[in-house]
Amino acid sequence: MTILKQYLDQAERLKEKKTSTIDGKLADKTVKFCPGCRRCYDTRYYKDVGNAGKVIYYDDFPSYGKEKRTCKGCE
Repeated sequence: MTILKQYLDQAERLKEKKTSTIDGKLADKTVKFCPGCRRCYDTRYYKDVGNAGKVIYYDDFPSYGKEKRTCKGCE
């Protein structure tokens, strides 16, 4: 198999692969980045289970592309 054939096969497989999931799209909408504490946070989970005042903080969550909004702890 030639190198060009391998490259084309790999490129075709990458095109077919779906990179987004429903959970990922939901996280893009609901997870925000706080510039004050430099952490991502989410309030949606607890709103779904009935405790709207609670916030989940993510220390190791990628902040790239997240909406920047100050969290309740930094206000």
